[in-house]
Amino acid sequence: MDINLSAAINLTRVFLPTLRQETKAHIVNISSMYGLLPTGNGSVAYHTSKFGLAGFTQSLSLECQALCPNVVCHTVHPGFVKTSLLKNGLKLDTTTLSSGEKRNAEKAWDIITVTESEEVAKSVLSQMLAEERFIVIGPDAYLNYWISTYIPRGVYLNNVWISNILLPWVHFNSFFASKIKNVLGVGDKTSIALFALSQYFLISKVRSLL
Repeated sequence: MDINLSAAINLTRVFLPTLRQETKAHIVNISSMYGLLPTGNGSVAYHTSKFGLAGFTQSLSLECQALCPNVVCHTVHPGFVKTSLLKNGLKLDTTTLSSGEKRNAEKAWDIITVTESEEVAKSVLSQMLAEERFIVIGPDAYLNYWISTYIPRGVYLNNVWISNILLPWVHFNSFFASKIKNVLGVGDKTSIALFALSQYFLISKVRSLL
């Protein structure tokens, strides 16, 4: 909580007076796809910090637009990114595993993480310069965003089975969408749409054969 939330708030309080004097300045805070949608997977503190950071940055963005429009605030919501920090957090460090466990861990790592850190950096920079204040990166993050947008929060929270089904569904869809993205060179949203269409046609074909 101190690193993910309090540090960002305290640093903003220190630097904002100086940033207000600049011709143009940017504040970029990295939230998470878990700052969009709670999952109930044993990460209450992490979700709290990322929801808190998103709320802080978005509220600050509105205040800056009114009081100091030269300061642009950006909330970034990436999905799972291929970093050693995430690998250690998911306990997928393969150095202490047997060969079979290592293969399984590597498969899980490839399925769960579909976005490279370099891609995140480039996307944040380009969207920051375009003054996009709400930035979502990665197929899994977009799926979380769409779920949080189109499924009423009351329905989601009152039916835990929805969360239990959607989390593996998000990883499944984002994994295959990332493969489409890499092959065709399209964006996150386009890759998800193409994979969704392929699922629709596949299901339609199966139903026609039954």
